[in-house]
Amino acid sequence: MYEKNNEFEVQSFGTIQSHVNSEDQQWGGARLRIMLQCIYAIAFLCLLRFDEVLHIEVKDIEVIDKLKGHIKLTLPFRKTHQYGGNFIASNFTNLEIKPFHLFFNRKELHLDPVHLLLRWMHVSRLTTGPLFRRIDIQDRVSMNSTKALVQSSKFTKLT
Repeated sequence: MYEKNNEFEVQSFGTIQSHVNSEDQQWGGARLRIMLQCIYAIAFLCLLRFDEVLHIEVKDIEVIDKLKGHIKLTLPFRKTHQYGGNFIASNFTNLEIKPFHLFFNRKELHLDPVHLLLRWMHVSRLTTGPLFRRIDIQDRVSMNSTKALVQSSKFTKLT
């Protein structure tokens, strides 16, 4: 899937990809494919549910070391921690949500979360709000910074 998705060239915003007489004409553009590859890799490597991945925000990602390709992904929620990560139930139980530390994986590019995240952030041009958003038929990313790809009242973030 990774190789097939990389065959598509990211077009400038507003241009429509044309796949005349192609099996791929109804599937989606390069941005959609890059975003989905990133979602699948993060879900797989961090053992997250898709609804958890879809609620990741740009502020949850921190580049620790550019040379080593070290990114820290800190989620303010998990299904098992629905009220955030700072709640302590007792002296013996700490329900803090630990961050994920992601590194380059040059041997298996389809499982390289740092490359996939940085590539998605570059082609989507997102700087704030939800990391994964709706993409229209012209392969343009929604710039409405308040709407994640999927709306869900399941997650309540404490601030």
